[in-house]
Amino acid sequence: MGILIQRMLRDKVFGLKSRGRLSGVFRAIASTLASLCVLMASTIMPVAASSANSYNVAPANTGSEGEPLLPDGLRLLPYKMQGGYKVFHLTARPVWWNNGRGLVVEAWAYNGTAPGPEIQVDVGDKVKVVVQNDLPEGTTVHWMGLDVPFQQTGIGGISQPDIAPGKSWTYTFTVDANPGAYIYRAEPSVHMADQNEMGLWGPVIVEPKGTPWHHVRPGYNEEYTLVIDDSGQLGFNLNGKSFPATRTLETTIGDNVLIHLLNVGTMEHPMHLHGMHFQEIAQDGDPLSQPVTMDTLSTAPGTTYDIRLHPDNLGKWLFHCHIVDHVVDSAGHMVGLVTFIDVKKPSK
Repeated sequence: MGILIQRMLRDKVFGLKSRGRLSGVFRAIASTLASLCVLMASTIMPVAASSANSYNVAPANTGSEGEPLLPDGLRLLPYKMQGGYKVFHLTARPVWWNNGRGLVVEAWAYNGTAPGPEIQVDVGDKVKVVVQNDLPEGTTVHWMGLDVPFQQTGIGGISQPDIAPGKSWTYTFTVDANPGAYIYRAEPSVHMADQNEMGLWGPVIVEPKGTPWHHVRPGYNEEYTLVIDDSGQLGFNLNGKSFPATRTLETTIGDNVLIHLLNVGTMEHPMHLHGMHFQEIAQDGDPLSQPVTMDTLSTAPGTTYDIRLHPDNLGKWLFHCHIVDHVVDSAGHMVGLVTFIDVKKPSK
């Protein structure tokens, strides 16, 4: 019920907001309603799920222990080489998810974590992704921004049938894309919006050919991924966590830092950095002809961005959405889409 109310309000209110048809007053009202909807969805669903659902929900913090933890708090999906292919395994299933601030909600997640683990591949890699469906309904996986064959694009009922509960499906393609950030997400024929709002999405990071797996891209000292989300159960979150549980991004004066931003939500989020500027160098995996210097980047739903940072100012600098309702709760506490970039002195 919480998700249904939230979707109805977003369809009626935010569909207008995104096209600029609401005045400033109505925008404020719409943002407040969104916050209430997220709270309702997060509060109502766990109660309903525990009493009405006939399927099992895995305990929190299970399912991804074997995957390496990246400095940004995401898990890195392992692979095995088989017949010249990098073979990855994803399992979609219901879990109890803790947003880091004591709120535990039911999420539908890949490998027990929301967002799903980061899939890291190189340009030109031959890839197989085996998807096991342990959800109570059909699902598929869409490779957003990656140019894959029609049969591999994951549109339920069109390019493939939904993967039935208890069944698996293998996606096979060659990574024909620029280095950059992309998204994988559920896109079944009937339940697409509900499943995405429940947490079924994750990052695909394409690296230049020859980049060692689990290493920072050549030419950079640090590489981070931030998945920006506002949808459904998890509320406003970065990499599945709400501030102050979000992971601080650490760097050093003079370093070269690459940050991938992926907006998997339903709203626009202007991400603002205190203390210094950064450069946008790519959008949706396509490099810009000329990098753009800024301190605030407005991220659109379903869009990815690569930004480059040369830290030149010591301090623990806020990096946050610039919409107040996305970073402050009703009690005036800082929450949601907030993290820090901690710039330190070089070690001697």
